[in-house]
This record gives sequence, C-alpha cells and structure tokens, in this order.
Amino acid sequence: MFQLKHLNIALLVFGSLAINSSHAGNLQPMTDQQLSNTTGQALMSLSYIAPSDTANLEAKRSGGDTGIGFYRLGLEADLSINANIKKMQLGCGGVNGAGACDIDIDNFSLSGIVSDTVDTAANRQARVASDAVLTNPFIEFAIKNPNSASTRSIQGLRLSAESVLGMLTFGTENSQTAQKVGIPNGINSLSGYMELNSASGTAVTNPRNMTQVIGNMTGRVEMCIGFVAFGTCVGGWAPVDYTASTYNIELSSAQANFTTNPALVNGKRQTAVQLTGIANIGNITFKCPAGQETSCVTATALGLPLKEGVSGTIANLKANVNVNQNLGLIHKIPVNGNSFSLSLQSKNIQWPGAAAANIAQQGWWLAFGGGVDIGNISPSNNVDIPDSSLKQALGNPGDTGNTTINGALYNYPPRCSLTGCLFGTVLNIPTVYLGPGNGAPVGTPQTFVDFPLNNQVLSAQSFVPNCYGSMKFC
Repeated sequence: MFQLKHLNIALLVFGSLAINSSHAGNLQPMTDQQLSNTTGQALMSLSYIAPSDTANLEAKRSGGDTGIGFYRLGLEADLSINANIKKMQLGCGGVNGAGACDIDIDNFSLSGIVSDTVDTAANRQARVASDAVLTNPFIEFAIKNPNSASTRSIQGLRLSAESVLGMLTFGTENSQTAQKVGIPNGINSLSGYMELNSASGTAVTNPRNMTQVIGNMTGRVEMCIGFVAFGTCVGGWAPVDYTASTYNIELSSAQANFTTNPALVNGKRQTAVQLTGIANIGNITFKCPAGQETSCVTATALGLPLKEGVSGTIANLKANVNVNQNLGLIHKIPVNGNSFSLSLQSKNIQWPGAAAANIAQQGWWLAFGGGVDIGNISPSNNVDIPDSSLKQALGNPGDTGNTTINGALYNYPPRCSLTGCLFGTVLNIPTVYLGPGNGAPVGTPQTFVDFPLNNQVLSAQSFVPNCYGSMKFC
C-alpha cells in the first residue's frame, strides 16, 4: 500500500531545492538597469488548472467531476536516471479487491535506450552507463473544491514528466522451456493505459500432416476412358467426381508475414493483451509421405476404389491473426520522447494532457502517452498450423468455388489413366490458388483462415540486463 512517507520524501526532494528563507535579510535592492541586464530561468515552477479552465479534461468529460482542479509542481530541467526496482507492488488488496495488486512487476529497470540484445559484458556495461532523460519532471495533485478551505481534499496525485527518453524492461529473461513454451516473468499484473502501435513479424510454421481428421476431401479427376498412348487418351477424357475416404498428405513449412493492428491496453489488473492482424502465408507444398508416394489418398469414384498419390502447391492463402499474449512475455518498452506517469487516485480521473480514452481508474495507474512501439513481434520458435485453420482452408465436401482446397480440386482436375487412378499413380495437382495475384486466374476470390498465436516468445523482446557482472538483476 502507498504510505505517507513516500509523499514526504517526494516533497522533501522538491523542497530541498528551494532557497532558504533565512537568507532574505541579505538580499539587496536592484536598479531597473541591473534588472534589465539580468536573465535567468526558475528552477521550480508551479501551475494551476481551475475546474473552469478549458485545459481541465476531467471537468469537460462526460461523467467527470466539475469540482476538481489540478496543481503542478515541476522541475524545469532535464533529469538523468538509471534505476532498478526489484519488486514493484502497488495497490495490493484495497479498493480493487483482495488477492491481487493494481501493479505487480518484478525486476523493473529504467535506463537509456540501447539497441544491443545479446548479453555480453560490453553490452551490459553500455546499458549500465546509459541514462533515461526525464524532461521537466513534476508532481501533480488533483484537488476537490480547490477554492474552499473547509471542504478541499486531495483526490489523487501523479508523478510524471513532460517527455521521457529511455527504455523500460521487466523481468530477467526472455527464454523458454525445452517444450518451447514461454516462461512469463516481469509484469504480473498491470493497471494502466498503453497504446500499442501497429507491429509486424514473421511466423514460420512447422511441417505437418493433413489427414481425414481435418475433414472430407472431394474433387474431380479427368479419367481416360480407354487407354493412354504416347500422352494421348484413346477413348476420351471424362470428368469423374470423387470423395476421399482416407488421406495422409504432408504439408511443408511456410512463412507467414503478418502485421498487427494498433491495440489498446486499458483497464485494471490486466495480465494479457490481445492483438489482431492479417498474415500473408507463403506457398505450402504438399505431397505423399515416403513409402506412400502413389497411395496416400484412397477415394471412391463411379463406385470404384481409387488409389492415388498427389503433389502440388497451395498459394495466396491469408489468415486473420489473433494474438493472445501474456504481459509476462512483454519485456521491453522503449519510451522515445513520449511520457509515462504513475498516479494514485481515489476515484476515476482524467489527468491534464491525457488521451481521451486514458481515464485513470481508482487505485494505482501506470499510463504511457503516445503510441508505444514494441518492435518486431516475430515468434522465436516455429508455430503449428492448427487443425481448425486447415479445416477452413479445406472447405466443405462438394465445394465447387475457388475459395477452398476442395473447390480448387474440383475446378482444376488432374488427369490419370483408368489403371493409374485405380491402382496407383501420382496426380500432379495444378497450383491451388486461394487468393488473387501471383499467377492466379482473374477473379480468384481471397480465402481467409483464422490463425491463433498464443503466448509466443518474441525474438525482439530480448534485452541486456541493467547489471555489471553475471547477475540477472541488480
């Protein structure tokens, strides 16, 4: 819980910078000429926003308190700082409920911005020697009924700066277990406001097999009614629909280049952030497993059993990416010229200069001004294509449109001889285009599948500890 001694310390720091009044007797009057020749700037500043001022966002917002004014005591200077906080817990229990904290962060570090992410002695020294720069830091008070000596009261206080240039890191590592599952550490819970800028990355999928579990595969082949001689069908080609009773097809690895939409982290005691975006999935080749080159698909056509092998490419598939990311896997936030603030309020308050959606909620609140860039969000490990995504791409049995794999297999049938279809052959499937462009037929519609990414270890979230030696945190 926040204790009064912290406020006393803050006021002592500011107060110690003031001129002791005991020196007033030594002051000497100055002439107008002497005053005109003198320039300077106050080290401290004091400002006030009345409830009626246009800059009072709290009084202007819908449902806001029209009786609150804001007093700000500021330091007109650049303050350089490099700091580590082992355990930052604020608002544990209290008005927001027992069993959790408003803000709970392990191993919180503030330093200058350093680009290196490899943990070496030289990089550690560079980070330890760097400083974050707070321009014009201040402490601000929200005062209810500021013009009434008998009823005025403090509704909140805020520590901030007009701008900050630095880097925040949380936790001690960006690692994973042998099973390649991220180990959340750092941000355990967060009450606050943060606008995340659009981000991009590349996810590499693991190769996998597509089997009957995904769904029924249907399509069409052109079967030679007669025999094939020197590539020519004697008897003519006949379109024959089929339904695969079983299949086992290998899908290759692919790259999925994705971009997320801007996102908002806004609320009490949050533990995760949700991101959405679009991924362009690279070509996925498919073929039969070794030993089943001509028999990985068994189907029925015209009442006859078909045994086939297949090979081909799936192209132009897109995905709706849904990222559910534990905040304990977000380890690094650069603050590049924007501001951030830490406040405590007894009721919801919109502090001066805050974004329209940034209404500090009752309790402790950590807010970032402006968009935050978390960098490249490529997963460090390969990801699995889920069954649900393949099911969407495969489509329904009997599809005849070009929006699914089944539909493409129907519209662009491969050819096979009667004996080949019945007793085993490799059908070279024309490229299955599930979206326009890159050689797709004109008018090919775009197919989207849902692609969830949950709690990925992000490659760009690695950081160098703010410590000398080999310590994880100091």
